[in-house]
Amino acid sequence: MDCVRKIYAQEGLKAFANGLEATIWRHALWNGGYFGSIFGIKKHMPKAETKKGELLINFVAGAIGGTIGTTLNTPPDVVKTRIQNHNPANGPPRYTTFIGGAKTIMQEEGFRALYKGYLPKVLRLGPGGGILLVVYDTVTTYMRNHFM
Repeated sequence: MDCVRKIYAQEGLKAFANGLEATIWRHALWNGGYFGSIFGIKKHMPKAETKKGELLINFVAGAIGGTIGTTLNTPPDVVKTRIQNHNPANGPPRYTTFIGGAKTIMQEEGFRALYKGYLPKVLRLGPGGGILLVVYDTVTTYMRNHFM
């Protein structure tokens, strides 16, 4: 609670929402990329003949979807991190919104700077998307079979 009091005293209530707009972009782009692609990917994959095959197809489709989502959401994640890392003692913030921050980063550092940290992120969220789809399908199938 001490940190909450200090942030409020030094930066005000608005400080608790720093990076919120970029965070919303980040989540919207990941979810849109992921859920917007997994069903199309599954449709183009061979039909599973076994339960194990179905799990594999779900994992692969989810991992590809997770990679797509991560590719789309990395730029707002980079901007969000820079917004949240700003120290008010260093003067006014350089980044305040996703679009404005992305423009500044591209002008000063180039497009690739919007993808700093992409590799470790995609190595985590790509397979994470596969696990997400496998778990979702397993749980919903169980619930359909036992509760409906």
